[in-house]
Amino acid sequence: MHFSNVNPSEVAMISMVNLFSDLENGEIGKAMHGYVIRNSNSEKMVVPLTTCLIDMYAKCGNLDAAITLFDGFSQRSIVSWTAMIAGYIRCNALEEGERLFVRMIEENVFPNDITMLSLIISCGFVGAIQLGKRLHAYILRNEFGMSLALATALVDMYGKCGEIRSARAIFDSMKNKDVMTWTTMISAYAQANCIDYAFQLFVQKRDNGVRPNELTMVSLLSLCAENGALDMGKWFHAYIDKQGVEVDVILKTALIDMYAKCGDISGAQRLFSEVIDRDICSWNVMMAGYEMHGYGEKALKLLTEMETLGVKPNDITFIGALHACSHAGLVVEGK
Repeated sequence: MHFSNVNPSEVAMISMVNLFSDLENGEIGKAMHGYVIRNSNSEKMVVPLTTCLIDMYAKCGNLDAAITLFDGFSQRSIVSWTAMIAGYIRCNALEEGERLFVRMIEENVFPNDITMLSLIISCGFVGAIQLGKRLHAYILRNEFGMSLALATALVDMYGKCGEIRSARAIFDSMKNKDVMTWTTMISAYAQANCIDYAFQLFVQKRDNGVRPNELTMVSLLSLCAENGALDMGKWFHAYIDKQGVEVDVILKTALIDMYAKCGDISGAQRLFSEVIDRDICSWNVMMAGYEMHGYGEKALKLLTEMETLGVKPNDITFIGALHACSHAGLVVEGK
C-alpha cells in the first residue's frame, strides 16, 4: 500500500493494530503505535484507535503501556474500560481488574452485555474461577438479559475452571442452544475427562437435530485419545465420514493423534499420508505416534522429510525426536 503511495486510513490502522493484538506480537505492535501517532490526524478516530492499542498492549502482556494509555485517555468509552479490565484479567492481575470494574461503576459507566461477555471469556482463559463467579453473580443481580453468547461463555468459563456441575446447570437452563453451546459443554466434559457424559451429550445433541461441527469432533476425538478408546474413536471417525463433517487440518490431526495414542499406528500413518496441507502440528503428532510405538528411525525419517520440504520444526518437534532416540536407543542420532 505504501509502495503504491496510498495512505492507510484510520480503519486500516485499526485493522493492523487488531492483527498484532491477535498475534500477541508486542514489538511490531509498538512500532504500529508509533506509526499511528505520526499518521492519525482525525479526532473522531482517537477513541477507537486508542482503545485498540490498549487491548493490543494488554493481550501482549505489556500492562504498563496499556495502563499509561488508559490513564491518559480523557474520552474513555465502555469499550475502553472493558479492554483495560479484560487486559488485567488476561495478565492474571485479578485484584486490579476487579478494582477497575468497581471504579468504572463508581464513575457511572455501567457494563453492558459485551463487557460481561469479554470479562467472562477472559476469566475462562486464565482459570479465574472466583472472579468469574462474582461476575456471574453480578449478571444475575442486575438482571442482564442472558443472551445465547453470554450463557455459552459462562458454560465455557466454568468448564475450563473444572466446575462441571455449574457448567451443566447453566447448559440445562438454556432454552435455545446452538451448535457452539453443545460443543462448549461437550468440550467441558472432555477437559474433565468425563468420556461417558461427553458421549451421552453428543447423542442427545444428535437426537435434537443439531449437526456437530469440526470443533465438536476434535473435542471428542481428543477425549478418546486420552482414554485409549479406539472403538469409540473409530465410531466418531465413521460418523464424520457419514455426516460429511468438514475435515480441516485440525480435525485430521486429531484423528491421527487418536489412532496413534489408541495403538493403531498404521491407521494414523494412513491418515497422515492423506493430508495434503500438513501444518507443524500434523508432523509433530505423527512423530510422537512413532516415538510412542518405539519406531525411532521412522520418527527421525519424518524430521529429515520436514527439512527437505522446508517445514520449520519447533520445540515440540525436537522433544518428539529426542524421545524417539531415547526409546529406540539411538544415542548417536540423539547427540
